[in-house]
Amino acid sequence: MVRIRSVSQNRAAARRLAPPHQDIELQAREPLLRTLEVARRGRLTIVVGPPGYGKTTALAAWHARLKAGGIGTAWYTASDAESSPARFLRMLVLALEAGGIDPGPAALRAIADASPDTILDGILLGLDRSREPIVLIIDDFDRIDQPAIVACVEELIDAAPEHLHLVLGTRRKPDLSIAILQARGSVRLIEPGELRLRAEELAAMLGIAPDAPQLSAILARTEGWPVAVQLFRLWQQRVPQNGDLPAFDGQAPEMAGYLAEQVIAALPAEQQAALVDLSVMDQIESPLADAIRDAADSAALLERIAGALPGLVQRIGPAREVAYRVHPLLADYARYRLTLLPGRAATLHRRAAEWLFANERYADAVRHAVASVDSGCLRSLVERLPYRTVFLTHGVGELRAILREVPASLLASHPRVQLMNALALFKEGFFHEAEQMRSAVSDGLDRTVEGRRLLVDSRALRVMFSTFMEGPRADYVDDIDWVLAADPGDALLWGFCENCRFMAQQEEGSLDIAEATLERTRRAYQAATGPGFGLRVLSIHRMLLMLAAGQWQLAQTAATELLEAMPQRVPGEQSLHAMAGIVSAWVNYQRSFRPDLSDTMRIALAESGRGEAWYDQYAIALPVIVEVTFRRHGLEDALHALSSTMDIHAGQGLARLEGIRSGLELTLRIRAGALDGIGESEAACRRNLAGNGKGQAPWREREIAWRGLGKLALLRGDVAEAEQFSELLIIDGRRGRRQFAEVQGLILRASIHEACGRHDAAGQFLGEALLTAAAESAIAVFAEEGPAILPVLQRLSGTECPKMVKRHIAAIVRAIENERQLRSSDALSDREAEIVAQLANGASNKLIARRLGVTENTVKFHLKNIFAKLGVSSRNQIVAHVMRERRHEAGS
Repeated sequence: MVRIRSVSQNRAAARRLAPPHQDIELQAREPLLRTLEVARRGRLTIVVGPPGYGKTTALAAWHARLKAGGIGTAWYTASDAESSPARFLRMLVLALEAGGIDPGPAALRAIADASPDTILDGILLGLDRSREPIVLIIDDFDRIDQPAIVACVEELIDAAPEHLHLVLGTRRKPDLSIAILQARGSVRLIEPGELRLRAEELAAMLGIAPDAPQLSAILARTEGWPVAVQLFRLWQQRVPQNGDLPAFDGQAPEMAGYLAEQVIAALPAEQQAALVDLSVMDQIESPLADAIRDAADSAALLERIAGALPGLVQRIGPAREVAYRVHPLLADYARYRLTLLPGRAATLHRRAAEWLFANERYADAVRHAVASVDSGCLRSLVERLPYRTVFLTHGVGELRAILREVPASLLASHPRVQLMNALALFKEGFFHEAEQMRSAVSDGLDRTVEGRRLLVDSRALRVMFSTFMEGPRADYVDDIDWVLAADPGDALLWGFCENCRFMAQQEEGSLDIAEATLERTRRAYQAATGPGFGLRVLSIHRMLLMLAAGQWQLAQTAATELLEAMPQRVPGEQSLHAMAGIVSAWVNYQRSFRPDLSDTMRIALAESGRGEAWYDQYAIALPVIVEVTFRRHGLEDALHALSSTMDIHAGQGLARLEGIRSGLELTLRIRAGALDGIGESEAACRRNLAGNGKGQAPWREREIAWRGLGKLALLRGDVAEAEQFSELLIIDGRRGRRQFAEVQGLILRASIHEACGRHDAAGQFLGEALLTAAAESAIAVFAEEGPAILPVLQRLSGTECPKMVKRHIAAIVRAIENERQLRSSDALSDREAEIVAQLANGASNKLIARRLGVTENTVKFHLKNIFAKLGVSSRNQIVAHVMRERRHEAGS
């Protein structure tokens, strides 16, 4: 499996997916554990208390008890590193998995670098499929208590199934909108008063009798604060005393600070110094500790400290990768001691930054460089950051995490950081903003060596941005050649540029040339230590070549393998899975003409996310979606579906789909007989075919336009022009090895002859089209012609022709005749069909409502209509109905 994060990153995250180890046996706090157990009947428990009130200890004990009782339980200790929704949700997925709870393949595919919405969808889908009780504990929630994270938690609570119980351990009450849950009694708030030790618990903890005379004084002075009692016990054991515990006027926090000072002061000087130095870290790992201290004995030293301060310095993670967590009160005191050493903190943070950078924990490295208050250290890290490698190896999620740590002043002034930000914005779907930022950086670069290097990066991004947003520029080859000439030794840059070259060549329809470019791209990426994301994208590119060449079975097989593969948790996996879903559904549609497959494509496009649905995804899926909408509801709804998609993309700065739009609009108006006002789309198609000053239109746009203009010419009686367009389809298809362009041209030629009364010639051309298409069982390309093609098919069926062709004709005739069912009163609406597709995908009512942006009651209303139309009475029967229909279609 290709790694998405460094080994060091993965270990650091894994240590927070289980409670800290307790090296001393703690007295079970039965009243508190009973309270937690009763609270589990609701949806949410919030345990609130200052540091040292025993939140983590109590939740860890409950976690162990739930596990022992066979209850699915997951643990996650939050960190400042998860201040973004995507990273927070990623940790939830890992926590569920670490707890032995299957988060589901959708969640595992999404965690590398998918959008937060996509990851949350995956989590909810996985939770829906589980039917057993699940408890998810998030400790130290205050570390990530920000509006974006709170919104994620609210969505999780709102959409998760009833068998999930969420627990938050936090220093302060989060600002959750939970009034409705509170009104239902589904929220339990456990506050400091319930966390205090009772007299009998304190006695058990100190090992004294419940009626011991000193008990009341200790209780009064510690106020039942668990950490104060624990520190008091250590103070008694380790600090030489000539009297009783000093009086602190009942201020337990003040007393705890005093005790922490006394307990640390009793340690050997070497151990004290280590605790102070290592207070710059939340998790203390031995190799990192060595780097920070500039020593080689940290592993043994930390073990001695943990033994000296049981319960206050806790081991986390598995034995072979042990790290340590210092109790917050002790850590706070150690950090205070560090402030008394001028310049020491800056040195420690610099050392931490360098070690973390060397171990590919780039975001953490930048955070410590910022904390060092050393602008030279920070700039050095930023200028050495291999951001293209980070992107292609770890995904855009890692870039986002790094950028969040960069100070605003550097983000606004450093060109390298701005190019990183432009790439991250682009992958988030802010195409126009990304290009504006890139262009501004490029304009401001100087002629230094660094400026020249950044100009190469900027021009490479320009190639990718413009190819994606506007289509291949007429001068894209010059741009690519300039970049490669400027830095010929960079294999990663070479692969990046060749990848863009492939996309342009594939869109042009130059399949042989594109295939050679694809192989060069693969070799370049492999030479660059094999960046996994880049290599995985090439598998999708190969599918595009297969579709273009009419090798549908090969494309279907490749897509199915990708769809059925176990989640690899790698960058780009979610979007590649979505693209494979589109390819698979498209091939199935071409072979069956089944309208429900358009709903499958809608789901796959949504799965791609805002920034990952590129031109080919829409060029493949949109014609089918619009075609099926036309078949179900007519011209007006189909045009609305088309314009809605275009409006979304125009808002993002994506101008790529105008050629697809004009071709589809022309085709729809011709099929509906709505020729009034057709001139605008006709003119747009002709301009696009002429190049619009950008060179040759992509092959998909050429085919749609030629086919539509040919039919329009035939309607107008201009047979010569109609034949010209059919000839263009045939020649372009043969020249470019795109056999279904040829098939479309032959069908158009047959229609022309049929309209002119030349029935034998019509049969000859349609027979040739059928013979070419039969090997791939193509039905839709014929069925879309509707009843007008039936007479030619019926005449051919009565002639001597291969059995394969006869079977093919019968399947096409069935598809055309079945078309009438779409217009019946029992036909599902687009929204109803989409809900059925979501149900077949395993989604609950809550998840469907979330995905479609409607209320759960709206989903239930549609379900009632679906029940009536399909003659079923349950969700399971709907899914069974869908499966039967698919098997029937496959059998036919």
